[in-house]
Amino acid sequence: MANSLTGFRDRMEDDLETQVARLTKEVSRLKRSARRRGSSLYSGSLDGVSDLYAEIADGIVDSLPALRKRARRMNRAAHDNPAIVGLAGLALLGIAAAVFYRR
Repeated sequence: MANSLTGFRDRMEDDLETQVARLTKEVSRLKRSARRRGSSLYSGSLDGVSDLYAEIADGIVDSLPALRKRARRMNRAAHDNPAIVGLAGLALLGIAAAVFYRR
């Protein structure tokens, strides 16, 4: 009886060792797969960010002439109406003072 229990225990240990070895291999395989996927996702996200940056840069470059035109108009208006610019400056200072005094 003791002999059959010892044999059973040995078989169970062998089965457990085999299962642990299989699981270890599976975990290693999953780690490699995750690393590959992670690096490809990282590379893909860099490409996406690069494309987004290029689109934003193109949009800014395209809108620069219109912004320059508006800035020239505002500059002309400021030269033509200095009193309004002074009032706007005072209003801005008042708003800034109100914000600072609230804190």
